[in-house]
Amino acid sequence: GNFVQTSTGILNLNLGSAIPTGPQFDQLVITGTATLAGTLNINLTNGFVPLSGTALPVMTFASVIGNFATINFPSQNFQAIFTLTNLLIGTGIPTDTTEFWTNPSSGDWSVASNWSLDRIPIPADNVFIGVPGVTVTHSGIDNIASLTTLGPVVLKGGVLTVTHGMTLNTVNGTLDIGDTNSAGTLILSGTQTVAGSGSIVFGANPANQMIVDGGQTTFGPHVLIDGQNGVIASTAGGTVVNQGTLADDVAG
Repeated sequence: GNFVQTSTGILNLNLGSAIPTGPQFDQLVITGTATLAGTLNINLTNGFVPLSGTALPVMTFASVIGNFATINFPSQNFQAIFTLTNLLIGTGIPTDTTEFWTNPSSGDWSVASNWSLDRIPIPADNVFIGVPGVTVTHSGIDNIASLTTLGPVVLKGGVLTVTHGMTLNTVNGTLDIGDTNSAGTLILSGTQTVAGSGSIVFGANPANQMIVDGGQTTFGPHVLIDGQNGVIASTAGGTVVNQGTLADDVAG
C-alpha cells in the first residue's frame, strides 16, 4: 500500500546492524507511493557504527512524492540519498558517485532494478556498491568510468571495462575474475589507479584475463592480486605499475 507522512509526523528508524534483513535493522517497505514530510530520525543502537562508504537502504517504495523537512542523523558524517525506489542512509560515500547498488540482497549486475537509477550502469557512471553482505555477479559486456565496492563483484563470463579507476575497500572488497565454471575479463583502459585494501582474485579458469589497455594502471600499496589461473596482459602499450602484492600463482 501507500504511506503518507504529514508535516507533523515523525518517523524513527533504528539501525543496530548493517544487514537489512536482520532483526536490528529498521526498514520501512512501501509497496506503493511514499508521500513524505515532517521529520525522520536515524538512530544507531547496540554500539553499531557503519563502515565508511556504506549505503543502508532504510526505506523502499514504488515511487516517492516530497521529502522530509528535517532529517536528524547521529553525526554530520551521514547523508540521505534518494533513488527512484529507495532511501539510502550513507556515510563516506564518494561524492562523485552517479549509480548505486540498492538491492539489499545479492544479485545480477544486468538487472536494472538492482540499481539506483533503475538502469544498468553506463560508460559515464562512477559506480558504488556499498550494501553490506551482498555479492554482485557480472556476466555481460559493460563499460563504466569507475567502481568502488565494499563487497565481492564476480565476473562470471563477459567483459567489464573500467576507464577511470577502482577502489576496493576493506578485505571484502574483491573483484573476482571468473569462477569455477566461467571465465571473466577485466579491462583497465587508459591511465588509472586501483586503490583500497581489497583484492583482485583470479578463478580456476585458464581463460581468465586482466588486460591493461593503453596508459598506465597503478595498483596501490594495499591491493592484492592473487588467485588460481589466468593471464595479466597489456595492449596498446599499456603499463602495469605494482605498488601492492602480486602473487606468483597467477600466470602473466
